[in-house]
Amino acid sequence: MLGRAMLGRRGFSLGAPLRQVAAVTSEEFSVRRARLMESLRREKAKSNDSASLTAVLKGRQKTFSAPDVPHPFRQCSNFRYLTGITLPNSRLVLTESESILFIERRTKNQQLWDGDIPSFAELSQLSGVDRVLPLGEFENFVAVQQRRRGQ
Repeated sequence: MLGRAMLGRRGFSLGAPLRQVAAVTSEEFSVRRARLMESLRREKAKSNDSASLTAVLKGRQKTFSAPDVPHPFRQCSNFRYLTGITLPNSRLVLTESESILFIERRTKNQQLWDGDIPSFAELSQLSGVDRVLPLGEFENFVAVQQRRRGQ
């Protein structure tokens, strides 16, 4: 019995918890992100800074106790609060005009062991973000944003 209880708490696919956030709507996640950006705008206004505002949040990484033995994964509370997404190695970029979620695509081997993840359209619908892009595009996205700002 104790063994089953332990398995129930820890024996889950990393994709399964995504469907458990249904009690929080995508609209609520959008409101939470808007409140964060408004708070950042107020702080920025105090400094008289004219640069555009961008916030980047990083989800937790999957960690291992041995090469093939992952620790139980728990997403960063702040990241989950703003997105509802519990996938490891994710990024959230908030700009004044949009929210973009960057998700690591799973390899065939990861799909075998951890299961598949929802499509980008499903992730966008669950979290209420404007766009979902592969994590591989994150570095390029940041570089383009910096060039636009002349930094």
